[in-house]
Amino acid sequence: PSQAIQAYREDVARQVEEDTAQHLAISESQLLSDLSDSESSQGAEESEQENRVVISSAGIVTTGSVPVVKVAHLVLGDPVVNGGKVGSGVQIQSGSDLVIQYPFEVDGTFEDVVVQLSLYDRRGELIYGCSSQDLGLDFKEITGSGVLNFEFKEVPILDSQVSISVALREKNGAPLASRDGMDEFGVTSSGKENGLVDLRAEISFEMPETKLDNENTSIFDLHS
Repeated sequence: PSQAIQAYREDVARQVEEDTAQHLAISESQLLSDLSDSESSQGAEESEQENRVVISSAGIVTTGSVPVVKVAHLVLGDPVVNGGKVGSGVQIQSGSDLVIQYPFEVDGTFEDVVVQLSLYDRRGELIYGCSSQDLGLDFKEITGSGVLNFEFKEVPILDSQVSISVALREKNGAPLASRDGMDEFGVTSSGKENGLVDLRAEISFEMPETKLDNENTSIFDLHS
């Protein structure tokens, strides 16, 4: 009888062990399946959110529960110099007024825009540079489309090829748009001066009135 009881106990223990192992295998398989479904669902949600989000610094709005960033683009077109398009050999006369106009288009709105302008000669030397901030100009809001104007009176540049660089940025330094050295115009002078700018010098002698005895007497003889 003791042997039969021992055999029964061993048989029950073996059956319990097999049932436990089978149950653990089923549980593990179900857990892995649930994790896989969860990751797939999360990945689909992230993919959907990524497709709906565009990166920009223009401001954030909310559509439903997904944050969407509104985009604002600022584009500068080809400039016009004194009514002529750059690239067509535009020339201005030294001493004449100069107007540079850049068409622009903004898809959205930008605030506190700073405009920078630089003019360079054919050797890359800076002729003139300024910014709206330096000039005390405050452009609170730029939106829609229009023309960015630069106006100069009686430009004294002599014969030269002038390269234009213009850049727009936010006050915090974030760049918005630029055209760096892409556009040029020529300056011609009718005078005989040399150099970069016409300083319009006037030359004269000033001396005390002196009565000469005859036409052969020199002013230099009077001081010898």
